[in-house]
Amino acid sequence: MSDSVKIFTNINCKSLEHLARHTFAISWKDYLSRSGENAQLVAADIFQTDDHKLVAAPKVIFRDRYFKLLACGVIHRNIKDIYMSSRGLDQLKDGLRPMIDGYRRMIRFEKPNVVLINCTYHIPWCLFVAAKEEGIKKIVIHYHGILKKEAEYFENEVRRVLLEMERDFHCGGDMVIFPSLFAKRVVEKEVVNRELKKWVVVPNPIPDYFFNCSQKKKGLGKNIGAVSRWSSIKNLEFLEKLAMCVVENKKGYRINLVSRPICSDDGLYLRMKDNVNFIDFLSNRDLAKFYSRMDLVVCPSHFETYGNVAQEALASGTPALVGSNMGISDFYRELGLDGWVVDFNDFDSAVAKIERASFEVVDNALRNELRSRLKTEKIFSRLFDLVTD
Repeated sequence: MSDSVKIFTNINCKSLEHLARHTFAISWKDYLSRSGENAQLVAADIFQTDDHKLVAAPKVIFRDRYFKLLACGVIHRNIKDIYMSSRGLDQLKDGLRPMIDGYRRMIRFEKPNVVLINCTYHIPWCLFVAAKEEGIKKIVIHYHGILKKEAEYFENEVRRVLLEMERDFHCGGDMVIFPSLFAKRVVEKEVVNRELKKWVVVPNPIPDYFFNCSQKKKGLGKNIGAVSRWSSIKNLEFLEKLAMCVVENKKGYRINLVSRPICSDDGLYLRMKDNVNFIDFLSNRDLAKFYSRMDLVVCPSHFETYGNVAQEALASGTPALVGSNMGISDFYRELGLDGWVVDFNDFDSAVAKIERASFEVVDNALRNELRSRLKTEKIFSRLFDLVTD
């Protein structure tokens, strides 16, 4: 495109030091700088503060030709209290108004051509509402998680308001990007109860550094890995049961979990900590090293719109087992990896597959196929065209 394009998106990152953890923004930044596209991504953070001096105006944290990191402080009530007290979207907007207005200030400050909504929960919805109120003509919604599924273990009041919030994304005819056809079908069936008209499927990319890991000759059956948020939907109870099974039956492998509990006295964490090797969150490049050290990676989530961990492990040369209720399971079957799609509800069968697959390898042909289909430049070129068309 001849005219410069400014893409405005949300991010949870108050400082440049934390930016490395944000794959979405970093991948966009790297793609724009490598491709030389006449565009800039503005990643905007809303953060809670008690300091009224930080509320007034957006602050530029970092800026170059292709990327800008912007932050704005707001003062707001406890988020759960806002959810619990809201009886509809109007009350929810009132409760979240400080964040919505913070995004409106940043939108007026930047004057973007397009607003790209990403991630899950209230922050992207606040940006969505702000963009509508500011009259932004082009809004693109890039699905990461489905609130209807994420909230299945929440209180009834919170589930109800989150479902209304999610449905609101689909009321205006804006373009929706799904990471899998599976995710799109779930939204149609369980969220909006109708067929969506303006949508496209673009799988998540795999950065090159995952493919730079050395090719393994064979698995050793000693280290089972997992990477997860500390959330009920991730089915960490399966890993707890697996770790206990390893100890009680004196099996010759160990469970290694990259995760962090919300609080140190979390009951599940306390039950797991003596039997699981906990590893604090890693940068993406260090994740590649972690996957490569594992003999197998397991992804036992109750639900995933896609499954980045699984494809990153495969790219690093390590087998990964996934559930059929993950978006990436369709891609697995397309690649001929049906044997690595597991029913984690059948514990004994899952353990047998884990022990067998931990001695297997991902061959070079499969890694090359993944690179050909999902390399960052190819996926982000497609995303850029969709966002700026």
